[in-house]
Amino acid sequence: MKIEIKTEKLKQALSRAIKGAGKNVAFPKTTIVGVEFNDNILSFTTTDRTNILIIQESAINLTPEQTNCYWSVHCELLSKLVSKITTDTIIIESNNEELTLLGNGKYNIPLILDSNAQPLKIDKDTFTNINFNIGTCVKTSSKELQNISIFNKPSVLKTNELPQLTGYYIDKDGVITYNGVTACINEQAKLDTNVLLPATLVELFSTLTLDEITVYIVGNLIKVDSEDVTIYSSTMEGVDKFPSGALKNIISEVFPAECTIDKDSLIKALDRISLFISPMDDNSIQISFSDKLVVSSKNKKSNENIEFISNTNNLEFTQLVDIQDLKNQLQTRTTQEITIAYGSERGLMIKSDNIYQLIPFMVSE
Repeated sequence: MKIEIKTEKLKQALSRAIKGAGKNVAFPKTTIVGVEFNDNILSFTTTDRTNILIIQESAINLTPEQTNCYWSVHCELLSKLVSKITTDTIIIESNNEELTLLGNGKYNIPLILDSNAQPLKIDKDTFTNINFNIGTCVKTSSKELQNISIFNKPSVLKTNELPQLTGYYIDKDGVITYNGVTACINEQAKLDTNVLLPATLVELFSTLTLDEITVYIVGNLIKVDSEDVTIYSSTMEGVDKFPSGALKNIISEVFPAECTIDKDSLIKALDRISLFISPMDDNSIQISFSDKLVVSSKNKKSNENIEFISNTNNLEFTQLVDIQDLKNQLQTRTTQEITIAYGSERGLMIKSDNIYQLIPFMVSE
């Protein structure tokens, strides 16, 4: 079989497909990309053992007598090679032992074979045998799904002592993440059922490029589908242990006051104040509200004033916060002006665009 594809198309497809590869040499299927050609569509399949990612791109069949074929090769080798080719198009040929690419030169990539001397396949039957139309079905967009990672990721637990907090809780109200300290409720993306999405699945939302996305859930199986990308995954256990109710209650509380400030001014101030934090300060800074916002190091060696763009109630309020927790949440925001609700012992709440981020106060000694 001989196939022709535009080089730029192939580069983009492989740069996305490789994100789904676990690259764990102990599990050979996580190191390969399955390349399938059918009806002038090239599909690239990778897995990390939790998720299966399929990227599709159009190509031209130069041998009409053959309509479909499948190969498996080392994903990193293929991706790196294609990224360095500069010709306008690439010709793909194959035999029983190698996949050959013709571009600036000729490149023979060994096929990865199973014990029966057949190209090694990533098993999709668990998902492809399911009728996903009988379960939960939600229409959404790539932007809404990618915003889950952008805004909620800083509040995901990175260690496994509480496994349910390593996932993204989603229900009819939105997406909630909580790492035991900071929390984020994102009301932009919703599902008609409550499940925990694995972090590795949410990371793959970055491969979605089209506006129209459909999310299907049947039992514990998930399918995220668009015209050129399909992702299969499974929900996490522990959804009943996730403190969604308590976190929603905090968000619904009325904070006594709120102010609007320039985001970059605050981030730059935090960068300068951080130079005066000592190891004994536990990463804490003092944040005060009056007729302006004042941030200062705990040892009083530095302080900066941030003028309000607007402020309600002019409430005087002072507390300690973790500077990195505050900065991590601020850096997810894309708008220049941000609103901070304050005056509650719960902490500070950054809020706008139906996204609420809670940064709790630290205990002063």
